[in-house]
Amino acid sequence: SDVHLDDPRTFTRLRITVMGAVDQARYQGQSLAAIIMMGNFVTPEQATNVQAYIDGFTRLGEMLCPRNQETLPLINKKCKLIIVPGPTDLTSCREVLPYPPLIRPIQEAIFSRSALSRSQIYFTSNPTRFALLVLSFPYLFTHDCTP
Repeated sequence: SDVHLDDPRTFTRLRITVMGAVDQARYQGQSLAAIIMMGNFVTPEQATNVQAYIDGFTRLGEMLCPRNQETLPLINKKCKLIIVPGPTDLTSCREVLPYPPLIRPIQEAIFSRSALSRSQIYFTSNPTRFALLVLSFPYLFTHDCTP
């Protein structure tokens, strides 16, 4: 959780994490089925800056599955990407639960310079519940409960 896409250091760590997950799946003779990313997706100072989200999600899409042929994608076309907004992320309403998915301009940014398909990415509410293959996941929820 708290994948601050407006912080360049995040992408170095995120690349290492995803590469490790992909390598682990390959070692087990499988492919990576899904990546679940839970917000907050920008630092608190940028929480209302739409452009910070757009730039971050554009870079995320480009890192995971670039359009150019010079760089190999980190994930394959079967891997699903599940995006769960955090309590301070830009959604249509932050006053009630469940938080809706991220606003449309942010969602569109991930496709701008990547080869990711719309069927690969799920922008969900928070909390969310989903099933993947034969596994059913209980509610995923991120919320700062401190006053």
